Amino acid sequence: YEDWIELYNTSAGPINLAGYYLSDRASDPTKWKIPVGFILPAKSTILIVASGLDNTIGGILHTNFKITQ
Repeated sequence: YEDWIELYNTSAGPINLAGYYLSDRASDPTKWKIPVGFILPAKSTILIVASGLDNTIGGILHTNFKITQ
């Protein structure tokens, strides 16, 4: 199973996540860019899978990195 990142919008309004990044390395903070136009609705949660696939499958975002331990 892949690891995942969970984002929760606690606000009463939607948040446009365009221009935000995720990474598994402090030395490369812009490793994976959240797709343009991705809006996180108010009071909602999104799971982003750290699979290394770098695409969207069935509406689920997949990063270009895997989290290793």
